[in-house]
Amino acid sequence: MAAWFARRLVLPQNGARRGLARRDDRADSIPAEEDDAMNRTRLIRAAALLALVSTAAGATAAEGDESLYPSELRQQRPAVAAQYQAMIEPVADEHGWVEDGGTETPISRITLDGSEYVVLSGCKPHDCSAESLVTLLRPGGDAAVGALAVNRGDAGFGPKRSTLTWLGEPDRAERRFIAAYLFR
Repeated sequence: MAAWFARRLVLPQNGARRGLARRDDRADSIPAEEDDAMNRTRLIRAAALLALVSTAAGATAAEGDESLYPSELRQQRPAVAAQYQAMIEPVADEHGWVEDGGTETPISRITLDGSEYVVLSGCKPHDCSAESLVTLLRPGGDAAVGALAVNRGDAGFGPKRSTLTWLGEPDRAERRFIAAYLFR
């Protein structure tokens, strides 16, 4: 530890110009072995910090599935796929892209009125501003809820008319979240 203090910058003393610093003269008197030991210690500390940070990042990625897309989730969990298919059934014939989810965003998690949900969202490929779908899944729940927004007459200032089709039976809090999500 003494070597670190020997290498510190020392502020000038009485009568010297302010704002300038000079190197402490004692820094040249550090034996080479002590300097090498100090460098090894710094290297070990840096490696340990890097390992700690990368482990923490890996644990976060493993715990959550924020980089998971809705279609991947449906492939991994047949119960989710069944809930999704039952929910989109009323609109699937007219809006075929909803079968595979269209252009998807990674899933996210929210809490509404104390209940946790997984949010799935997607839009019509190559025409996201025209059609969007949002789905809420309650982990362990038996039915998905959501809404399909179809926008018409967009002249660059937003749609002139939107039709919202509620899917499943969302309650008031779910409807408020879905509507805000669709029109953000």
